[in-house]
Amino acid sequence: MRDGCLLLTTPAELLYKGLSDAEARHVYHFFALLQKNVLNRRAWATREELRIAMVTWIERTYPPTPTSRALGRLTPIEYELIMTTNATQAA
Repeated sequence: MRDGCLLLTTPAELLYKGLSDAEARHVYHFFALLQKNVLNRRAWATREELRIAMVTWIERTYPPTPTSRALGRLTPIEYELIMTTNATQAA
């Protein structure tokens, strides 16, 4: 533990925290990409500068609101809200 943050660095540590093998691989892959594409690109003057670069990379790489064709191009939250509203009105 460093600066109040729990650092998990290997798939074995992720498995230890209750993730399945597949989930651990996905998380490990994500952090490997983050390190390759942000952390290792240059030296960072401050933690805040690094934090902003990490958030920017994540938001550009992974859409903040995934949609699904099966849900009519709605986000899961939008779909659930509509379904809950419809169920309430039907009752």
